[in-house]
Amino acid sequence: MRYFTLVLALTLYLFSGVTYYIPDIQYMSLKDARQEAIDENKLVLIEVEDDNCKPCRELNTLLDTNDNIKNMINNHVKAVKINSKDADIPEKLKFIGTPTVFLIKPKNGRILVKLQGRVAITDLEPSLRMFIYNN
Repeated sequence: MRYFTLVLALTLYLFSGVTYYIPDIQYMSLKDARQEAIDENKLVLIEVEDDNCKPCRELNTLLDTNDNIKNMINNHVKAVKINSKDADIPEKLKFIGTPTVFLIKPKNGRILVKLQGRVAITDLEPSLRMFIYNN
């Protein structure tokens, strides 16, 4: 009887349709992100991308679908997306190719992480974990 009750409870739990919704990442201007990050004691993530960049599309898919990354960014980071052709890219953000992801301390503008190319895709989650949970 105990076994049946346990199996029944587990089955109901697994098929109950309970899901947790994690909202999409909200991107903002660099100026707004910096100010809000300072006010809320958060970091700033800047994604530099290009329109015709396959790794950029892969990175965007990762950012749209990886719940761990979305959760970390939504709770601990202010996110900015900049096109590489944009004339308003701060001079301090030097990059060679796209995608490039920067994780920055907003008060002093110090770059904590700079991930370029496919490394931005593979190393983003561990880099976020390291700087969000160890600082």
